Amino acid sequence: MARIDALHEVRLAYIAAHLADQMVAIADAGVVTARMHLALVKEMAEAGQMPRRDIDATDAEVAEAEQGLIRACNGRRLARGNLARLMGRMAPVQELLTDPALAPVPASACRPRPEITLIEAQLAAARSGAKLAATQCMPELAAVATASAQPETPLIAPTYAALGLRLTWRLLDGGAAQIDQAEARARAAQLASLLEETRRSLALQWDRSVADAEDAVASLRTAERQAASAHSALEVTLARYRERMAPEIELSGARLAVDRAQGNVAQAKAALQTAYADQRHAAALDADPPQAPQP
Repeated sequence: MARIDALHEVRLAYIAAHLADQMVAIADAGVVTARMHLALVKEMAEAGQMPRRDIDATDAEVAEAEQGLIRACNGRRLARGNLARLMGRMAPVQELLTDPALAPVPASACRPRPEITLIEAQLAAARSGAKLAATQCMPELAAVATASAQPETPLIAPTYAALGLRLTWRLLDGGAAQIDQAEARARAAQLASLLEETRRSLALQWDRSVADAEDAVASLRTAERQAASAHSALEVTLARYRERMAPEIELSGARLAVDRAQGNVAQAKAALQTAYADQRHAAALDADPPQAPQP
């Protein structure tokens, strides 16, 4: 696996582990809130202001909230274990995970992708090979010069010099040269097609990451507004419940709406960080810097 891909996987695993931490915190807060509501229901039921059946219903909600906390803790353990695996650790990550705080990547910051560089080098080599194979099918013309000196005899001159041309053409090679040339051209054409397809795929990956980031920003704004509205609704419902103007089921629904809204905010933030991580990957910001040519 290339360095750029390995770092991308680690970054995504970190974002997932951080989201798992946030979900545990939300679930834990949900348990605390459910227990507070249970204490309130018991107090009002003992005072005769609410039916005692509300105690059983609220107690069941506490058990459900505790079960949700257990699921969130299990998810966090798996997410941290996956992060440790990608980082080459034997034990799960125990450190406190801070907010990834990734930023959007401008298009001007994009670097050459290693895949493109590799295919371009392969294509250049394939085209050179095709040119070399083409020369094997052509006749070779060479100049030949000969000069000699020897003792003079009645039949042989003391010096000799000759100049000629030699034409070589491989006509009886069984078509091997033509086959080599065709294979070299096919390989070059294949690499050229692969290069174009890779460029289009990477361009599409970049466009998708930009669109995902824009969608995540809008989703986060919506989730934050819904969370604020859910908190306000819970406060109103809690006040109405104390005044015996709202049933227990309405209070339960308002509490669950707050938990759900907080979870949506955490997931929207993770989606935005994931989109920014995909932008970094598409822009090849984590690729190895190009090596300077050797003198």
